[in-house]
Parts: sequence; structure tokens; C-alpha cells
Amino acid sequence: MNHSKFTCLGGAILLCILLHGSIACLAVSAADTPSIRIRIIFPPDGMRVPAVDRLFVFGSVEPPGARVRINGIDTPIIQTATGGWLGVVPVQPRTSEIAVTARLPGGSEIREVRRLRPRRGGGDGDESEDRVVSVLPDERVWRPSRMGRIVDDTVFLRSGPDDGVEQAGYEFRLDSDVLVTVVGKIGRSLHVRLSQVESVWIDDFAVKLLPKNTEIPKSHVHAWTASRTERSTLLQTALNNRLPYRLTASLDGMTLTLKIYGAISNTDWFHYASGDPWIQQAAWSHPAEEVYQLDIALKQPVWGYDLGYRNSKLTLELFDPPPQPPEKSRRRALASPLEGVTVCLDPGHPPMGATGPHGTPEAVVSWALSEKLREVLETRGARVVLTRTQHDTVALPVRVKRALAAKADLFVSLHANALPPGDDPFQKNGFGVYFYQPLSLPLAESVHGALREYIPLRDDGLHFGNLHVLRQTAMPSVLIEHGYLIWPPEEDLLLDPDFQRRCALATVSGIEAFLKRRQARR
Repeated sequence: MNHSKFTCLGGAILLCILLHGSIACLAVSAADTPSIRIRIIFPPDGMRVPAVDRLFVFGSVEPPGARVRINGIDTPIIQTATGGWLGVVPVQPRTSEIAVTARLPGGSEIREVRRLRPRRGGGDGDESEDRVVSVLPDERVWRPSRMGRIVDDTVFLRSGPDDGVEQAGYEFRLDSDVLVTVVGKIGRSLHVRLSQVESVWIDDFAVKLLPKNTEIPKSHVHAWTASRTERSTLLQTALNNRLPYRLTASLDGMTLTLKIYGAISNTDWFHYASGDPWIQQAAWSHPAEEVYQLDIALKQPVWGYDLGYRNSKLTLELFDPPPQPPEKSRRRALASPLEGVTVCLDPGHPPMGATGPHGTPEAVVSWALSEKLREVLETRGARVVLTRTQHDTVALPVRVKRALAAKADLFVSLHANALPPGDDPFQKNGFGVYFYQPLSLPLAESVHGALREYIPLRDDGLHFGNLHVLRQTAMPSVLIEHGYLIWPPEEDLLLDPDFQRRCALATVSGIEAFLKRRQARR
């Protein structure tokens, strides 16, 4: 009986197989043996172990058929046909590394390690954990108070001082050259008094302190005048000084409340504009000392607005909804309410942004989504403007300014989501829609409903989100997270042109439904 043997010849393997009583030989080159590549995207090397009991780890592997394990255990893991993988592993305060292995069915294996920095002072069960705790010093109260002038284009006022770890909640914004009364300081935050019962905090670098003998400014509020532009109503009053202001809208969008701090009423006149579609009635009051309040009842829910000083006049601009399509367009069976509407698309990031298991930057995904959405919008007759070009890095305030400069009727920001390290991507994934202003909720509800109907992903919900581009825009605005880029199956989908177009069609369907409902009310 012949015996099978393996003989190495010049780097090749001669495989002899006994087949039907004869010898068959097959030469396999060592170069044909598939190599394995594994890439860890998260966590980054040198990251400190967070104060969580579990951590997700994700990356990619080549070839896709290699089996991935994390720390040598069969942790909950998902792996796609393209090689993206994600797993969740337990961590302890003293964890110093995470090892990921990839193994082929034939036995070849590769190992990649991420070295982590343990939490400070933490052993197993140690409650001290690596939490940064900031103890704010006592407030340095200024007596007498000091006057300051805002020197930044836009300043955000917050409900508390900056403690070096986390910012306090956003209250409202003011523009440059507004005068504020500073009554104290903690760290890098100035304490600003608005009235006897209202105060806010502001970054010290945003305010120039005036000489100590500068008097606290006052101004009488005299007549208000409403006037029309081509697409808006202007409501203005002249003040002696640029005093702080605050505007809020009712949940139904039918009432606006404007407060001017440090103002005294001498309002004997209110001049309405002929043919104004907005202002039904206005009435002033003094709810507190040195607080002037103007309540404005509207004829229809507010569409969008902007507030600030234009020269010496405090100006509230109420923007009109987009015009109705021409009569001949409305007669067409397939006419879209988007005809003539200006839509500002905001492809999210850079700077920053999420990264997928294959190293996909969020900015690449958001740009591709915006291209598909622009195509569909333009076929429906919309005018589309973008906040950035394909390779631009654009700051958030600049994105808002570009939308305002374009006189956009709608604002849609496009993103792909991520999670904090301790969250579980197996439980939280899918698409979500965000809004901030009450006037944006109907648009957000309509887009969210369309995505639920047409997008084959888990519904991550409709959310109020204190996000800059939603907070600062002056028109109905939404932000869409089309999926979780860190979740391997959704990274694959977000890179799929067919899925991108499906998202675009769903978003346009939601926008059109919102516009139809709004036009029916006019």
C-alpha cells in the first residue's frame, strides 16, 4: 500500500493524496495562504479606562471570514460580511489592555492589542473611580457692579458658571456691543444680572469691562413700528443703549414674548403694517422692575425669526413661509410643494465626527447623504444651498450664518450617530430625528414619520436636542441621524448608494407632507 507524504519543494507544498489506488499531487504555493489584517478603531491606544463596567470595541478584519474574539472570550459580538466587527467587553478600573484576535478556519491567527491607562486610584470595587470633580471657588462679588460690553459676534448666556468639566445649560444669545451688568466672577465666568430675579453667566473673554465709574444704562421704550419687506415683517423700536434682550415662543407658535432688561416703558404708539400676515396684536407690561415685556399675538404659527440690533434699533424680523407654488404648478397632478422653496442642507462635520469600524469618517457619509438629498430636492423644484463643500472644514456658527445669508426656508442637518463608551450598541442603534425650537417640531414629526415608514432600521426616536445648528437657526430646522456609524451593519448601509437614496426620498416625503399641512392653513 502506498503512503501519502508531504514534501517541501522550493517554498511549495507537494500534497500527495491517495485517490482510487493512484497518487495525485497538488502543488500549493505558500504565497496563496491568505494573510489576516485586523484594525481596531475604538478604543484608541492610550485611552484611560472610563468609569463604566463595560466597553464597546470595534474595527475591521480582512479577510471578512476570519473569526474575531476579544480578550480571548466569546463576548457579544457582531461581524458583517464586509469584515466590520463590534463587541462589548467587561472592564475593570485596573484594565490595562484589550486584545483582539482574528482566526481563519485553517488555523492562521493574528493578534492586535490596545493598551489602556487604568483609572486613577481605582481597584476592583473602588468607588473613587476616575471622575474629574471640579470644586468651584466662592464667587467674587463685585461691589459696586461693573458694566461690560459684549465683544464677540454671538455670545451664549448660561444658567451657571463654567466649572472646567461641564458647561451649564444654555439660556439665550446676545450679539456684539450689548451692555451687561456684571456683579461677580467665578473662575472664567462672569455673573451677569438681568433683573432683580434673573441672572445668567457668560465667558469672561466675551466681555470687555468698562471703566468703574460707567453708569448702568437705561432706556425708555417709545413707539414700535411694523413694516413689510418682500418676505418678512420687521418690528422695530429705537433705544438709547444696546440693552440685553430675550425672546421666547409659545409651544403652539402663536405668541412671542420679548423682554428688554433695563428698559422703562413709554410706549404710547404701536404702528401696525398694512397687509401684515403676522402681527395680530401687541401689548406691553412690566412684570418686574426694569424689565420691559412685549407680548405679541400672531395670526398664524411663527415660521422663523431673527432678533438683534440693527444700528440703534432693536429689530425682530418675522420670516414668511415659502410662497405657494404658481397656480399652473398646483394644477399639475405631480406638483410638489417644494417648488420655489429654499432648503439649506448641512452635511455634518468636519471638524470632528464619528468614525466607523472600517475607518469611515462621518463627514464622508454626511456628504454622500447630502448629495442624494440635493438630487431629489432639485427634481421637486427646490432651490438647494449647502453649508460646506465636499472637503471644507466649517465651524458651527459659520454654518448657521450661511443658512441665514441664503434666506433659507428650511434647514436640514445630516449626520451619522455614535455612542458614549459605556452604552450598548446592541440595544441602541438606528435612525433618529432632532429639533430644538418649538416652531421646528411639526417638521421634525413629519420627517420622523416618513423615515419610520421607509427606512428598514430601528427607530431611535424623536428628540429635543440642544444642538447649535438647531438652536441658532431662524427657520424650521431638523437634524437627522441616519444610523449609527459605529454599528457595523449600519456603517455598511450608510455607505450604500441605494440606502442613501432611500433616506433622501423618505426625508423629502416628510418635508412635503409638512409643507402641505402648513400651506393648507394659509
